[in-house]
Formats: sequence, C-alpha cells, structure tokens
Amino acid sequence: MQTRWLDAHNVLGVLAWPFLFMIVLSGVAFYCYLYIPSGMQMAARYPAPARVTAPGAGGPGMIWARVVTDTIGVVPEGLPEPGNPAAVVETHRQTEADLRAAGCAWTVLRNELYSEFQEMELREAAASGRLVHNRGDGRAAYVSRLDCAAAGAAVLAGDGHEGRIYDVTGPEGLSADDLAGIYADLAGRPVEPVAVDDDALVAGMVGDSDDGHAAFGALFVASFGRAIREGWFAEVSDAVTTLTGRSPRSVRDVLAG
Repeated sequence: MQTRWLDAHNVLGVLAWPFLFMIVLSGVAFYCYLYIPSGMQMAARYPAPARVTAPGAGGPGMIWARVVTDTIGVVPEGLPEPGNPAAVVETHRQTEADLRAAGCAWTVLRNELYSEFQEMELREAAASGRLVHNRGDGRAAYVSRLDCAAAGAAVLAGDGHEGRIYDVTGPEGLSADDLAGIYADLAGRPVEPVAVDDDALVAGMVGDSDDGHAAFGALFVASFGRAIREGWFAEVSDAVTTLTGRSPRSVRDVLAG
C-alpha cells in the first residue's frame, strides 16, 4: 500500500511539471517585457540633454542639475582641461559642458582619486614587497568616498552652492614613495617603490593574456598613473572641511580602518 501511494505521488509530481514550467516561463516573459526594456524606454523619454536641463524639483534630472561628481585636474572655475590623459576626463568634460548649457541651477563636485581604491594596491604590495607604478614623482590627493558622500550631502542640504565648483580632495598629496611607506607600515614588511614607464606597467598587468578586457583595464590604470606623473591630481583643497566642518580622512586612516 505504501509503495502504491509513493508511485501515485511520483506520477502526480511528474504531471505537475508542465504547469511549473509554464509558471516559470511566464515569470521570465513578464520580466523580459516589463523590466529589460525600461532602460531604453527611459533613455528615449529622457535623452541625455534632458537629464541635465530639468530645472524643476522632482524631475528626473534634479540630482544631475544639483550635483555632478567629476574628476579633478582642471582649471578651477572652467571645464576640465583636454590635456589631462586620465581616461574618464573627456566624458566628464562633456558632462560639465552639457550642464552649463542646460540653463538650470547646478553645482559641480570634482572628486579626487578614491583612497579606497588603494586597498587592492596595498594587498599586492604586502604580498610582493614591491609597488610597481608609472606615477613618477607625481602626487595625488586621494580622498575617501565617505568624505565625498558627506560633501555631496552638505551641498544638497545647504544653500548658496548654485554655480559653484568644488574640487573634493584628501588632506595631502602623496607620491608613490609616500604610499610605499604607508603600505610598509600597514603590512609590517618593507615595500620597495619600483617606477616603470607606461608600456612596462601595461605589459606587467596584462602578462601573457590575450583578454581584451585585461588590456583595456591596464591601459585605463596606466592613464591615471600618467596623469598623476604629469601633475593633474596634485592639488589639495579645503572643500571637505568647508562643506562638512571636519577634516578629510587620510589614506593611512582609510586603509587602516
């Protein structure tokens, strides 16, 4: 009797499969129809110029009209200079140009390179005892993303920021030698800074891989090292202190935390 009951149970379970598949496929169909096209629909409804032209509160471009995070290495009150070799600068330059032409109130926050991005470099330096870089003697005033967020919140919550540009930086400009010293202290072992040229840095990162993504990423990283070497990220500002009322976090504090 027990065997017959189990057989019936299995048969009913098999018979239910088509209905289960139908439910699953219906869910997939609804997802594809409702959600996947949403990005294209929004792009069609609010093309790029519209996202920075909506002057009214509550519009889809309100945050764009109020705050734009950007890369430093610029003329203080002008657009980012085209000579900056960092890979993202041209896109940010065009964003600021569109924003200025939009005819609405705007505030620009130009964030420095993030201190948190040095965590991977710290791990690699701690493992190998070397900091391989293409930054030369250049310096960068790395800033914590938490300080960038606090600065942005202060701008959104405060008044009098319309038409202002803030270069959001950390408390000091650090060279590769300075970073190697910090990494050595945190890792508890010597870290030797090893300066190479752009091609050698890219070759070392890509190795024998023929993966185009790896090559793209290596060139991307090398572009920032070159920008640091040429002095585009050396400026130190008081924007975090001015906007938030407290000093920005140092790279050492961010990495040690």
